[in-house]
Amino acid sequence: MSLRLTNDLTIGSSFSDASQFVQEVNNAMPEFDSRLHAEFYVNDRYVAGLWCDALIKGNALKKVTGNNVQADKYVGGHSQCTRFLLINDSMMAVKKSNELLEALSEKNASLISLSYWGDKQQQQQNASGMNSTNEYWLESPLRAFSLEGIQIFADEICKLPRIVWRRDCPDFASCIETIPLGHNRKVKRCIVERTEKDVVKHYSLDKVHGLYPGKDGKGKAWSNNFTFWTNLRDQMSFPVVKVNTGPLIKEAIKKKPEEIGMCTASRTRYN
Repeated sequence: MSLRLTNDLTIGSSFSDASQFVQEVNNAMPEFDSRLHAEFYVNDRYVAGLWCDALIKGNALKKVTGNNVQADKYVGGHSQCTRFLLINDSMMAVKKSNELLEALSEKNASLISLSYWGDKQQQQQNASGMNSTNEYWLESPLRAFSLEGIQIFADEICKLPRIVWRRDCPDFASCIETIPLGHNRKVKRCIVERTEKDVVKHYSLDKVHGLYPGKDGKGKAWSNNFTFWTNLRDQMSFPVVKVNTGPLIKEAIKKKPEEIGMCTASRTRYN
């Protein structure tokens, strides 16, 4: 097993933060030995680009070789690893859990995500498509892949250039009501469409699974909704909290300090 920590070069503290993290993990868990690595890449294609750089530039994946197969394909290639976790640094564990990797094996899946949106069963019954408000897709901050699953991700998502909404999401030009803000909002929305919502479309639906609902009955996401996050935590033992959405983590620290403290017991303060 090899663990890789990636970080971007756009924040001055990235090198020191990542290096300090690796050092602290090695000090606390020497059994990792030399299996935990920090890698640094230019953040020019957003989070998906960083993951792709780690997979490809970091040589975690090898391409197919042979005269009868396109050289730029990864499915059918090889790797030293058979399972992969892509985790955003905004995720903080609130309990010990191995459920994503366990679900990957139990369900014989290509892709397991922490959270899902939409109705998978309805989408399976309606191959021609469905209302976008109920479209089934998997959130990107915490996912597990089989070897073939990560190869599909490399073939289909890692080939994408830097997202330009006018080219990659041309329909946004007329979406005045649904996307009322300016250029930056459209860029962010297009990134979500192409590198997050579209990912499921490259897999058989029976090979992809989300473990927890990503939104409540009013369409509000768990990541900035303390009430919904609390329900997920209390009723389903939801394993993480998102730390870069101020209201959620601030309320969690204030109202559920025992939950946050489960995985931060050795820390002197919350950052």
